Order: sequence, then C-alpha cells, then structure tokens
Amino acid sequence: MKTLFLFMATIVIDVALIHAQQNATVVTSPQVESMRQYVNGNIYQKDFLLCMDMLKTTHPLFASDAVQKSWIDSLTNIGYGQLSACRTALEFEKYLQCILVRLHDGHTTVIPAVNQDLIYPLNCFIDGEDWYVRGIDKSFRECLGKKLKKVNGKSLAEVLKSFKEIVSADNNSYFLNKLAGYLSLYSMWERTSCVAPDSLLHLTLEDDVEITLKPMTRANLNIEWIKLPIGKNWIRGGRNVPFVYRILADKGICFLQFNSCTDRSSLYSQYLQTHKSVSDEIRQRLAQVPRFDEFLNKMFREVDSLHVQTLVVDVRSNAGGNSMLCDVLLSWLKPSSTLKQGSTFVRYSPLFSKQNLMLSQEYEKSFAERGWLLRNDTLYDAKTIGLAGNQDSVSFSASQNQLFKFNTDADRVFKGKVVFIQDAGTYSSAGMLVTAVRDNQIGVVIGDSSAYSPCSYGDILSWVLPHTGLRGSVSSKKFTRPDLKACGEASLAPDVLIPATWHDLLNGTDSCWVWILQNYSLMSH
Repeated sequence: MKTLFLFMATIVIDVALIHAQQNATVVTSPQVESMRQYVNGNIYQKDFLLCMDMLKTTHPLFASDAVQKSWIDSLTNIGYGQLSACRTALEFEKYLQCILVRLHDGHTTVIPAVNQDLIYPLNCFIDGEDWYVRGIDKSFRECLGKKLKKVNGKSLAEVLKSFKEIVSADNNSYFLNKLAGYLSLYSMWERTSCVAPDSLLHLTLEDDVEITLKPMTRANLNIEWIKLPIGKNWIRGGRNVPFVYRILADKGICFLQFNSCTDRSSLYSQYLQTHKSVSDEIRQRLAQVPRFDEFLNKMFREVDSLHVQTLVVDVRSNAGGNSMLCDVLLSWLKPSSTLKQGSTFVRYSPLFSKQNLMLSQEYEKSFAERGWLLRNDTLYDAKTIGLAGNQDSVSFSASQNQLFKFNTDADRVFKGKVVFIQDAGTYSSAGMLVTAVRDNQIGVVIGDSSAYSPCSYGDILSWVLPHTGLRGSVSSKKFTRPDLKACGEASLAPDVLIPATWHDLLNGTDSCWVWILQNYSLMSH
C-alpha cells in the first residue's frame, strides 16, 4: 500500500510540475500595454499594472462588486506611483504580496523565490501565544522544549505581525499553520521587517539564555528533535496512504483516517487536465491505485455486518484534493435527496480560458446553445449553466467506467453516530467536506478551529509576469456553503474545541481520540 501511495504522490507532483511549467500563463493585456503609464513605466511598474489588471479580471471578488473594483483601482494608482522608486525584484515582490494578503485568500499569492539551501536549524511548535523549541541544531540540544521569548530582539507578537504582512491566508488558523514551516527559511525572514542585518537568527529563550543560529544548506543540517512518545490513547497511523480504516468492534467504533482527497478516479481526472488521453501504460499503473468509492463500499459493508454504532472521520492534515471524493463520502452519511449542497461560482476570464482550454470550449458551447453572452464581470453558478463547474469535470467513455460512484441506496446510509475531527491542517476540499457536514447536521465536529473559510475562493490559476519573471497563483472560483446565512464566518469553529497542545505532544496523547473514547465507546457506558 505504501508503494501505491508513493506512486500516487509522484503522479500528483508530476501533474503539478506540468501545470506550473506549461500552464503558468504569461500575463498580457493589449489594453494595459497601450496605456501611457505602461509605456513610460519601469519594469516593476509595467508588471504591476499587468498583475493588477489580471487580478481585477480573474479573481471572483472583483467580478461585479463596484466597491471592490474601486478599491483595486485606487491601489493600482497608488502602487504605480510608489514603484517608480523600486530597484529590486525582492522589493517589488514584497510590495505586491502585501496587496494580495488583504484578500484573505490563501490561494491567491505570489510564489516567493525561496532558497531551500539557506535553512535555519530550528523547528517550533506554536501553542497559543507560546512557541516551544521542538527541533534545533544538536549543538544547542539543551534548548529543546524551552519557550522562545524573542527573535532578533523582537517580541513574538512583532514577529507574527511582520509575517502576516507577507503570507496569504484565509484566517489566523491558516496563517499559524503555515508560519511554523516558514520560520526555518531565511528567504522568508528576508521578506519581513524582523530579519537581522547579519542574516543570523538570534533567539532569546524563556530563561534569558541567548543563542545564535546561522542559515545552512539542507545537506549540512544536523537537527535534534525532542523525543515524543506515542501513548496508549493514540489511534492515528501514518500518512503514506490516502485513506485507511480500522474497526474497533469491542468499542463499536469505525475509525476512518482520510489523509488526502486523492484516489484513482481523481488522478485520471487530474491527468487529463494536461493530456488529451490516457495511455495504456498510465492506465495500467493507475489501475493499481485504490478507488475511494470502492473502499467506502467495502468499509460500510463491514460496518454494517459488525453493527458498528459510531463512525469517526479524521481529516486532520488533509489539505484537500478532489472534492468529488468528499461528495461520495457524504452520500453514505445522508440520503442524496435530503442533502443540502453548497454552490460553485465560476468567473470566466482570459487567464481561465488559456489554462482550461477544453473546459472553456465546453462553457462557450453551452452558452452559445442557450444564446447567452459569456461575460467577464459575472459569477456563474455552475449548476445554472449546466456544467459541473469543476476543473475535474471530464467526460469519459463508457469503457472507462463512471469516475465517481455514489451510494444511491438510502437503506445503506449509515444510521449511527458520526464524529469528524479537524485541525489547522484541514483545508480546501477537506474543509468543504466538514462545512457540508456542519450545515447538514451530520454528527459532531471536534478538534481545532479551521484554517479554511467555510465560504472561500479556490481553483487556482498560475501566472508569471513578463518583465520580472515573478510567479504566483490566483483563485478563479468562489465556493459557498449550504447555509448562506453563515457565509460571513472566517473560520469553522468545532462543536467541541480540542486544540493540539504542547502538553499533548510531549505525552503522546491524542486528546480528540481520548474524548471520543470517553463519549462514544461501548466500553465507557
């Protein structure tokens, strides 16, 4: 199974690289390029005008909202003037990213040119306002487990503020989840106001001991990690497979660890975004990868035969993938006829058209048949226009079988109790799944506050600016939750808040699993 998932990961990475290299569209605009400001501007002003126009014509936020359009026009005028004094690509990148951060959309961002060989030998665990040293260069092993007090003479609050200015995020949970990884990269510190002039990382610990770390190549890293036990109250396994389940018959619980929204069907779909057909070799290799719908069919047969009363779905660290897998799971938890669905709104733009040629042709054909005008300043409900509205909606021949098979038998819908576990690593399609669960009153959600917004932007398009070579991504779709009245929530709060803590980490305790055993295990009653 491990080999299968590694192969799946390789396919996903390959597709992502193809998308980044072949589908990263060079931003152009005849209208912008004919403007006097563009002709007379420096390379940073030229790319800024092109990027802001691309943002205005692509991101769903600016489709028809006059206030938002006025806001971005104002920022464009101000930025053009300020960038007359810009002298470096890094300065330009930082300026542009500070604008994108204001959209509160983790998918819309500049992709920083991060030097992976300038790494500080440090890893921190962030627990509320406290930062603990989880890993550090072996020469400072005595610092393991200690709290940080200051970095480069700055308070942790100042460090947080400086990183928030350069990290695109849906909400604070998303930001903190990303921050832990960024703290070890010199290239990210370089983009903040907290970087030290000597490029070193000066740490002040809780006992006022001061140490200095220098950035080094990945090959020279020599990090010692705090030793973490795995206690008896632990259920999670590894993440080398996309999904796995365990049935604890004596407790009446089925534990589904849903690591990634990826399976054979989604890989077919993803592969066809950059290939017109699937070769026999790829088809044979993908045949070794499990299908989620078949996996669920087997799991629920066993659940039924063993009279399991509680299903636990663990989507911690599930960063998403193809949302169709989530829909398949939902079909086992509530009859389709009563399931309230969220909506997908698509913005048709020049960038969308160039990167989704086949799907764009379907849109154009669909609109032409209806006699409709396909406009850029409109968000189209995917259901209204008769298309799936998802990049993954690809037509397959009958011989290839239906891509995603839903449970259509209402008698087989699981009738027991359901618990979903989320954390700050739950995102994108996995977040949409938990949101649908909440809005359809399917069971209980426990864990940490979400890093995703229940109503969000997504389906990224890749872009590259012609003069500076700066790269980035932008959302092309808006996703709304079934309960539109709650669309203003920046984060989905669990029914039972059980955040991961430093104390739990040190003791090898999964507090979410402990809570489930206390409240749902047959042996606890």
